[in-house]
Amino acid sequence: MEIGTMLRNKRKMLGLTQDQFIHGIISKSFYSKVERGLNEISAKDLFAILEANNINLNDFINNAGSTSKSDRLKVEILVAFNNKNKHEVQELNKKI
Repeated sequence: MEIGTMLRNKRKMLGLTQDQFIHGIISKSFYSKVERGLNEISAKDLFAILEANNINLNDFINNAGSTSKSDRLKVEILVAFNNKNKHEVQELNKKI
């Protein structure tokens, strides 16, 4: 499951519109493309949206259920990057 799909599922579970979910962090048109898998969301924007909706990052990742290994690695890299853990980012990149 891609990050955009994970976000869409979480948004719908919360009963929010796209505008309500993104809290003005990114444009609605850009976010719509993220949900459809046409655009990649930055780590900064992903974390801001999750935080604005009181969604714990670890819960978000763990609740993805059928997340593919490559999508899980993408999220792990985003987390490592956000934590400024250069070594972990390099190690995760080797797995891709």
